[in-house]
Amino acid sequence: GDFEKISSLIRELNGIEIKEFLSFNPSQNELKSINSYENSYLIKVFNLDTSIQTILISRNKLNASLWKTLRTEDSLLCLVDESFNNILDLKIYQLKDRNVLKNKLIHDITISELDSNLTIEKTLNKHNNPLVDYFNNLSVHSFLNNQGKDDGTWNDGDWVPWRYNIQFNQEHNSSDSNKFTMLISDILKSNQLIGKFADGNVTFNLPIDFIRQLDTLKKEISEIKN
Repeated sequence: GDFEKISSLIRELNGIEIKEFLSFNPSQNELKSINSYENSYLIKVFNLDTSIQTILISRNKLNASLWKTLRTEDSLLCLVDESFNNILDLKIYQLKDRNVLKNKLIHDITISELDSNLTIEKTLNKHNNPLVDYFNNLSVHSFLNNQGKDDGTWNDGDWVPWRYNIQFNQEHNSSDSNKFTMLISDILKSNQLIGKFADGNVTFNLPIDFIRQLDTLKKEISEIKN
């Protein structure tokens, strides 16, 4: 996962302050009430000492800005303020490791334009091609959503089709298990480049330096076309 974002999440959890204590030994009715609301959530915290903290939370009916919170290990029922909002809005894919090609040793790459029959294949020899290290250390700028489709994705209300199919081969053989594919959009007016892996639906925003790499590949494609 993304160490910085996970660390930030833990700091935010540790920083939550109790606004009001309700009970140190809640009754069955109180326990039932916290599980009966529509907006109820369960948070589990796994500590380094292998202990687990379980927190049940639900929006308080009497005051929508507060959360009724139960820490099950010590039967503590309390109210906290809106500190939970940012935590609950967090999507699990936002905590993924942004180094999306981590531990994948790229040997060769095949780039195809999806709206043409043009394919460019490059063998990335580590001794003479700097793209090897570039791809092995590629870190996406951010994860966008988990709504990517086979033919494109939605971004800020606009449909963005995939323009390029980039197949990475980890070893110089034809084994399917050593191949994985990234689908890439064209460069958007907002100077964004969006991508996803073909076997998943999580989309990501690629960094500016990847856009420059793609520009170079587009020039090669144009030269071949001409």
